[in-house]
Amino acid sequence: MHDAGGDLLHALGDPEWPLIAVAWTPDGASLLATGQAPGDATTNIYLVDPAGPVLRRITDDSVERLTAAPSPDGSTVAVISKRPRRAGYQVVLMGMDGQSERVVPGSGSQGVRETRPVWSPDGSRIAYLNKADSLEGRDALLIMDATTLRATEVGRLPGPQGPLHQRLDWFPEGNALLVVAQTEDNTRYQTCRFDMDTGQMTQLSQGFEEAVVASVGPVAQPSRAGGDLVTPPVSFGPVTHPRTGHAYYAVFAARRVTWEQARAAARDMAYQGRRGYLASVTSEEEGRYLLAEFPLTHHGMWLGGYGGPTGTPGAPFDWEWLNGEPWDYASWHGDTPVSPDEWKDRAAMTWSLHGRYPERARTEDRYTWHAQNPLQEEIGFIVEFDAPSAPA
Repeated sequence: MHDAGGDLLHALGDPEWPLIAVAWTPDGASLLATGQAPGDATTNIYLVDPAGPVLRRITDDSVERLTAAPSPDGSTVAVISKRPRRAGYQVVLMGMDGQSERVVPGSGSQGVRETRPVWSPDGSRIAYLNKADSLEGRDALLIMDATTLRATEVGRLPGPQGPLHQRLDWFPEGNALLVVAQTEDNTRYQTCRFDMDTGQMTQLSQGFEEAVVASVGPVAQPSRAGGDLVTPPVSFGPVTHPRTGHAYYAVFAARRVTWEQARAAARDMAYQGRRGYLASVTSEEEGRYLLAEFPLTHHGMWLGGYGGPTGTPGAPFDWEWLNGEPWDYASWHGDTPVSPDEWKDRAAMTWSLHGRYPERARTEDRYTWHAQNPLQEEIGFIVEFDAPSAPA
């Protein structure tokens, strides 16, 4: 659990077993999550206190449950549940206490997708996906009346949907859905608007980039451009190193970015009159400091290290920092990267933690780095600003 500024607060649940697919209840007083405690026969839905501890299991441990979506008024939960004596999953409605279970009929021959079902803004309908009957088929998009449990197919979506990702959301007017799917002419996932009145699918995201998970904000309007419907870049900072005076921001991009895009974005940022650059982590102490300040950046954030090929396959890259600092320190995740046969360039990015998980970071933890193709798209970057010049 982190606060809005990204500061580490505490771990949720029980340290001995994991929780996944976490969702807030509408009143913000608790969370719903999927997990399998040591005494459980299968995965169940748990109610969790935001302060950390598991409050109670709300399902009966009889069948596997994957994910839960609370209704807007907090009275009902839509659960993706294993079908008894049949392959696949179904949608089940139950009270917040796990009682009064109602199975939604018509889950098809293959069952429903593991995608989290989504409630309409007024809580009267639920959108979910039925699996296609074959690998070449298209998933059925269904809208169900939450009172009668009668479902109506409103369209078909191409491409398989990934498990446990929320790839559906309602627009505020209630007659259109935001969908992450593969369009007919695109091999990547894209964010689209599906109009239920016309059955038309309109692509919103850029075709050359991949959308992963998207949601509609409370101020989204149908007339707005697609980019306004996608989460904007989020930056954490600034933090200032107490010894060097250098300032840092961690930037999570609205869409994944290449190393060159991150480099250009960092160069365009300014802090107290100083231009930014992709961070140079030149000591273990600096890496530990950034990890403590930005615990969410342990994976997939571009740094300012760049390695050119030596011209000899199998030889170590010639590494340098963008700001010209000497390359005297490295923290590779594994062996020192070397030039492959095709002599491709590489750039440094944060990869994982040494020895512990980010939510349990301690002072002895440090970043490890991964050498990545600069054309690969990552979730963001760390930007650094020099210390201000001493006054005359």
